[in-house]
Amino acid sequence: MSTAQQLPSPQWLERANRLSLVGRVLTGTVHDVNNALQVVGGSAELLQVGSIQSEAAVRRVAAIGVHSQRATGLLADLTSFVKEVESPVAAVDLIDVAECALVLRRHSLNRLQLAPVIEGERVRVEACRRRVLQIVLNLIINAERALAGVRGGALRLTVAHDDGCGSFTVADNGPGFPAEQAEAIFEARLWRDGPVDDLGIGLCVSRWLAGRDHGTLTAVSTPAAGAAFTLRLPVSRC
Repeated sequence: MSTAQQLPSPQWLERANRLSLVGRVLTGTVHDVNNALQVVGGSAELLQVGSIQSEAAVRRVAAIGVHSQRATGLLADLTSFVKEVESPVAAVDLIDVAECALVLRRHSLNRLQLAPVIEGERVRVEACRRRVLQIVLNLIINAERALAGVRGGALRLTVAHDDGCGSFTVADNGPGFPAEQAEAIFEARLWRDGPVDDLGIGLCVSRWLAGRDHGTLTAVSTPAAGAAFTLRLPVSRC
């Protein structure tokens, strides 16, 4: 399926990409939730010990609260992402979305020994939060692929005001791509024989989703020096 005429509708591709992303983040989310629940369970057991000191009890109660909220937040983010009903267009904080995406990818990033950095200022854009999260997850996963096996791999997320828009850039120091491919990489290539979690449509869907919120998605690269993908969306007036 190499030509546009042979591809399904953008809506079908978006849903396929979203379900593929769910599969990618589910294992890591379950892992993180289990870790949080182990802390909760262990703290609860210690609180039942009559000899526990009051100061230690206070720390354990605080740990229960923190990790309970963490587990609840992870499951809430995953649930809202899976739902077929989109979140409404509203003011979306780009740094909040970046932090959410990194939490959902924490397990994979740790395995790759990547420590992403978020830079910039808080910018609120007018968009559908789930669409923005889907774009950001696609861009992070794209960077993960580029950095697999790269020694000293670095992943940087930057948020800024950009001429009336909010910009969100995901940059890596991977192999990059030739300048003449800057548009071709956004073409959909629906792999039938590839890995089930890599359909070859993430960047195409991400650009289409950006357009739905009156935004753009572009890429620049220097071969052997990395690539940077920038999402631009209208700044919220709220």
